[in-house]
Amino acid sequence: MGYSVAIQKGERLAVVELRDEVRGRDIVEAAQGLLQDARWDRQFDVIWDGRLIRSLILEPEDLMAMVNAKAAASSGVEVTIAVRPLDREMAKLCALLLRGRGRVARVVSTLEEALAARRAGVLVDS
Repeated sequence: MGYSVAIQKGERLAVVELRDEVRGRDIVEAAQGLLQDARWDRQFDVIWDGRLIRSLILEPEDLMAMVNAKAAASSGVEVTIAVRPLDREMAKLCALLLRGRGRVARVVSTLEEALAARRAGVLVDS
């Protein structure tokens, strides 16, 4: 399992830390797990922290499965922190597809940028 989830109910936020070897199904599992947690509310925001990813392994069907799971899990602001070039491009594609569903989604490089983007509810990638 290449992730951990921390729900901060008082902040109306979940931080999903993706680390080491991450598969598309890990991201789907994490999003689905939010819905099963009694502390979770779909209106909360999510920060997907990918700073510790060493390897991202995606199957052809994973992209839409990730988008569907993320869209079902939260209607709040979604910010993905991605530092490796491939991770950034995949995160941008996922964010674009989520925005097509009316979600606020952004890809950034640092935790500071993620927190600022969450506060601003920004729609456009930098």
